[in-house]
Amino acid sequence: MEEHEIRYSMGFDPGEYRLVELPEGLTDDEAWADGAWVKGGVGQEALLCTRKRTYAVNFLESSNTQMLLDDQHGNGKGYEMVGDLKGRVVLCATNPRIDQLRDLLKTCKFSELSEPSELKGIAFEELVEAVQASESEIKQGLEELHALKYGGSWFSVDENDEDQILSIIADALSLLDIGQRNFDPVELKSKLPEEFNEALVDHCLNKFFEVCTAGESRAKRDRIRSFYAEKVLRARGGSMGYESFLGAWVQAIPEIFLEEDPKVSSLAGTAIEDYEKDSSRRVVRLVSKSDLPSESSQRMKKLFSIKALWAKEELEHYFDSDVESLLVKHAKVVRTILDDGTTFKRYRRRNT
Repeated sequence: MEEHEIRYSMGFDPGEYRLVELPEGLTDDEAWADGAWVKGGVGQEALLCTRKRTYAVNFLESSNTQMLLDDQHGNGKGYEMVGDLKGRVVLCATNPRIDQLRDLLKTCKFSELSEPSELKGIAFEELVEAVQASESEIKQGLEELHALKYGGSWFSVDENDEDQILSIIADALSLLDIGQRNFDPVELKSKLPEEFNEALVDHCLNKFFEVCTAGESRAKRDRIRSFYAEKVLRARGGSMGYESFLGAWVQAIPEIFLEEDPKVSSLAGTAIEDYEKDSSRRVVRLVSKSDLPSESSQRMKKLFSIKALWAKEELEHYFDSDVESLLVKHAKVVRTILDDGTTFKRYRRRNT
């Protein structure tokens, strides 16, 4: 058996090197060629972000130590150990932390009452620096959160301003005798009071209306109903009796956006029907997807802290991917058999 001398290098530094296991396809990602950044502050787990994706950084410790050998200086006399590896770093695709983006935007409110010089937004470059997400995911998050860009900075919009402008738009549509038909947004804006900030008007038109044909738009009635449901519930602490909520909700929605009596079942991802603890009184609770943690496990734990029993179909509205693997990890099945033999399957939090 051939023998080789192995000795420590003069520059040996334990822990200097890391072995990184890349997920399949990452090296083919064009965004990888532009660089990658490890993001994370005090109390946060480290995440690696390319231009397009976000990855969790996990260290898997090994029971054996691997040695990194350099034979460039051996000259046939042996090898130098320049480093050691006590495990490997594994990158796994994970959800971007859009909740961080949401919280930052909440500190930058765009209000109709503010003077332009008083508006303090946040630049996109600052968001990229602060949020654990790729640039592409931050752009998508800004769109999903309906952020407003004004003067090169980003803002969230006060819901009272949105409510006021929606009401003005509803009045203008009534004057135009639009009814449930499509409308010309240019004609609509000509009927609005001039004192309203055009950026806010455009924001509401983009958020609550959609272009359906060339030059014509129509209301996103589901989004408008969800907006008013959320506003009503927030004003009352996040929970209301079922009948009281329905009455307040219908009253809040401008009549032109009501095709029929709205149903709580249409608020999936915004609110849920539940029962008060130790009571048969039906209530409606505000459980908005946009308010939940971005990380899937934390989101699941939060949902089970709000409600003890969930149907899989209810939970699916709060996740962008299949919830089956999360349920296996975090929940156990509770089956209820009715007198007619019908079986209902729901899930409750697994004790850990």
